[in-house]
Amino acid sequence: MSKGIEISIKLYKIDIYAVYNMLIKYKQKIGWDNCVVALDLYGGTMQYFRKVAPNQGITYTMVDITDIDGICNAIAENTKLVYFEPMSNPTLIVADVGKIATRVHAVNPDIVVAVDNTFFSPYNFRPLDVGVDISINSATKYINGHCDVTMGVVACNSDILKNQMHRFGQWTIGAVPSPFDCFLANRGLKTLHVRMPYIAKSAKKFAEWLESNDRIEAVTFPGLPSHPQYQLVKSMCRGVPGIIAFRIKGDLEHTMNVLKNVKIFALAFSLGGFESLLGHPASMTHGSVPAATRAEMGITDNLVRASIGLEDVQDLINDLDQALKAGATKPAEVPDDFVASDRRISAVKFIS
Repeated sequence: MSKGIEISIKLYKIDIYAVYNMLIKYKQKIGWDNCVVALDLYGGTMQYFRKVAPNQGITYTMVDITDIDGICNAIAENTKLVYFEPMSNPTLIVADVGKIATRVHAVNPDIVVAVDNTFFSPYNFRPLDVGVDISINSATKYINGHCDVTMGVVACNSDILKNQMHRFGQWTIGAVPSPFDCFLANRGLKTLHVRMPYIAKSAKKFAEWLESNDRIEAVTFPGLPSHPQYQLVKSMCRGVPGIIAFRIKGDLEHTMNVLKNVKIFALAFSLGGFESLLGHPASMTHGSVPAATRAEMGITDNLVRASIGLEDVQDLINDLDQALKAGATKPAEVPDDFVASDRRISAVKFIS
């Protein structure tokens, strides 16, 4: 619980239902048609705003979440929601959540500030403590931690918001998790406080090794002093997650060949579990995002996202080291059908 605040929590069968229910049921209850959202969001959430929300009468304005004046200036008369991720996926930009909530509520106290706190997890950061109205978590990730549940969580500290996101709507769209899934998520939650510090320690060592490797172009990790919001993270959070973004020197072929040659890391869309994963955002989580938008977000073809798990970190270092060497010596041939419109399918098929 957060500092004695009474919190209402709703569970959903899959994580994107949590986002959907929060947006749609809130809209239906109070009537609104505009929200301000971060440019850097999980690919599935971006797809919702780009392709689904307009058909449901929701307009949106995308903003740079580090520009708080820009966020406030984007608020229109009919804006009722500001939505962002405290640490963006996959570029790991960190937002000053408390300052954003304070400034937005100063413009209009009725605007709901909602965040997707999946990357930090409730162990490292508790948004409701700093003025956020709704906190969403993909329990599939760190909360469960065992890669065997899909579930979403919506938490708020207001009876009004709880009633607006009424339970009947959750039931009617079939977004209720099974009892066994709840049991598994609760099992994982009991070890969250043990897993997160261990993962953070391993991730920092792995990120430091990446920074020293001449085959790596750039490294972004909130636990390193080189991160642009390093001091903000230290003041805002208990710790850091095990997510690292790094860019491999070379082009798409070299990047794909590195991913093809890892042996301990698994290549997967997910994160936050006991096993370490690598992902290629441009072809996986954000493969359906237009190329121009990806470029604006900094999602290049050589960007890789790592989720550090519970394995021995030296084994992970050795694994990526040998894969980097293999990628440098034997560039892979990318299939002719690897084009932007079909990027996600082609890339995953090629790597697997």
